[in-house]
Amino acid sequence: MPYIVGEAVSTWAEVLSGVPQGSVLGPVLFVCYINDLPEIVESFIFLYADDAKIFMEICCRQDADHLQLDLDRL
Repeated sequence: MPYIVGEAVSTWAEVLSGVPQGSVLGPVLFVCYINDLPEIVESFIFLYADDAKIFMEICCRQDADHLQLDLDRL
């Protein structure tokens, strides 16, 4: 079924990439996965929807190594 906008007409095309939309289980599994992140890092972490922000104040080389270790854990 073509889509018509003004005088332009489009036809169906096979798409070889992308993410399936409309999944019910996908978002639930993602929330279960991301909610466990604070348990595996020691730095500060903020979670919001599908975003995770990890941070800490870097005062010395050990702080930088500590943050890198947390990033590696993620």
